[in-house]
Amino acid sequence: MYYQRLHQTLERITSKRFGSEAELLASVINELVNLRSAQIIGGRIWKLNSKRRGYEITYQTGDIDTIPGNYIIYTRQYPVMDLFLRERTILSDETDKTLRSSGVFKYSASGVGDRIKIDNKLYYEYIIAFNSPALSIEF
Repeated sequence: MYYQRLHQTLERITSKRFGSEAELLASVINELVNLRSAQIIGGRIWKLNSKRRGYEITYQTGDIDTIPGNYIIYTRQYPVMDLFLRERTILSDETDKTLRSSGVFKYSASGVGDRIKIDNKLYYEYIIAFNSPALSIEF
């Protein structure tokens, strides 16, 4: 049953036309948050800003408190960002005070898109992150 719902979700996403990668990612997040069997309560898109050397929140949805729209996670202050190139997807406890105050305590996040070099390190163009009360390694 789960695979049938997942297949239907993928069909809905791939049948649409998108003006940008960000629109495609937002559609994926919306579909997964709305897929009740996935137990995802919120999703966010973070886009790399190479000039500011950090990830800016560009999209958020779900039953979560809103993170300020101009919020940036700086790569040098958030060591977990260095793990994405090797791991691609991580499951972690949140350490950022602003994100914790928005109700993000545990998350799953994945690097998506092109890899961009900043200070001799590679970072994904986007990070998509999800919250679920059922977060585990199987998530």
